[in-house]
Formats: sequence, C-alpha cells, structure tokens
Amino acid sequence: MVKPQPSKLVMSVRFRSAALYQYTMRIKNIYIIILLFLFLFHCSKSQVEMARDKENFAKLTTQGDILYNDSDYVSALPYFLKAEKIAPKDGLLLYKIAFCYDKGEKDLVNAKKYYERSLKFLKTNDHISEMAGAYFNLGVIAQRKDNFEEKYNHFAAAYSLLSKIEEMGKASGIDFFRLGYYAMDSKQYDLSIKYFKKAIHALSVENPNHFYHAGAYFNIGKIYWDNNDIKQALSYWKKALDLEPDNAMYKEWYDKALLEQD
Repeated sequence: MVKPQPSKLVMSVRFRSAALYQYTMRIKNIYIIILLFLFLFHCSKSQVEMARDKENFAKLTTQGDILYNDSDYVSALPYFLKAEKIAPKDGLLLYKIAFCYDKGEKDLVNAKKYYERSLKFLKTNDHISEMAGAYFNLGVIAQRKDNFEEKYNHFAAAYSLLSKIEEMGKASGIDFFRLGYYAMDSKQYDLSIKYFKKAIHALSVENPNHFYHAGAYFNIGKIYWDNNDIKQALSYWKKALDLEPDNAMYKEWYDKALLEQD
C-alpha cells in the first residue's frame, strides 16, 4: 500500500513554522546578547562610579581632617557633610560631624542626632574611644538640658568604655579628660585631679591646641575654687588662659578669683 505524501499546503505550513521558529530563536539570542551587554556596561559604569566616589570621599575627609585636627570644626563640617552623601553609614564620619556641630556650630540638636546615628555604626574594637566620646557628649548635652536621668545613662555607658580603654593602656589625653570630668561630676575630686593632670600631660604631646588641654587646667582650678583654695585656682586658671587667652569664661573666673584674693 502506497503511503500518502503530505500535501503542498502541509509542507508549506511546516516550512513556515520552522522558519518562524528559527527567526524567533535568532531574535531571542540577539535580545539575550543585548541584555548581557547592558549588564556588563552597568557593572563597568558602577565600578567607575564606585572608584570615583572612593576618591572623592578620601579627598573630602582628608581636607576635613586637617581642619578638624586643628580644632577648626566650623570649617571642617562642610567637607564632612559632603562626604556623608557618599558614605552615610560611616560611623567615624558621623561622629566627627556630630563633634563639629557640638563644639563648632554649638548646634546641640544636630549634634545629638549625629552622635546617636554614629553609635549605630561605630564598632567597639575599631572605634572604642569615639563610642565613649559619643556617649560622653550625649551626657553633657543632656546635662545642659537638665535631663539628669539621660545624662546618668550616657555617662555610665561612657565610663564603662573609658575604663576598658584605660585597662588596655590605650587612653589618650581626650580619654583622660573625660574620665576626669566623670570623676568631678561624681564629686571624686582627688581622682578627678589625677585624671585631668594625665590629660594635660598627654595632650601637651598629642595636641597642645585641643580645647580639652586648657579645659583640664580650668577644671582643676574649679575644683580648688570650690574647695576655697583661691591661690591654686588662680594658678591653674592662669595656665588655661595662657592656652586660650580669648576664652571669656576662663577670664571671667580668673578675674573673679583675683578680686577674691585681694
């Protein structure tokens, strides 16, 4: 029996179907190639942008650090704020921004916000001193606002970290100043003087122009003043004024002590 042959119509349909399939696969392959090219281009562009951001971040933070280390916090702040747009989760950068707002701009609202943000990203092993500083300065801000419970909690956290730094033998002049302040606030005056003197010794080497250097002299003088030792108070306040001759508060207390002495 002779097997029937497909009609010309069936053959035509089959041919068209095969051609359509090949055309579809060709289009699909071209589409995949285009997508792959776009992906590679995007990755390449991202790498270029990342490299550019890294370079810009380094330039901004380097310039900011020069001013920051020279205690010019107002001038350092704009550089750090630009760097923040590149690295908004850099804990150390956020701490420096907070410090600039706190000690430079005297903007306690933004200082508090950035200290709190910095604590979310700072790591104990790498930046324990900055963490202690954030808690300490939050405590001082709370003290200024008469929020004593918040002050106590922040100071307790700062003291815990500062004690660890001291135990490790890594305390800086700034750390010693904060330990002295905490002891003074706790009315442990002998211990406070001990820490402030350590701060003076360390800062005279590390950063003589840091305001904590003069601040340590002033606070020792204040302890002597509160204990009616005007002569010693005058001696330390004079040293504070030698470091910061334009500090109105230091001059006011020094002049007051001179009048009391007379």
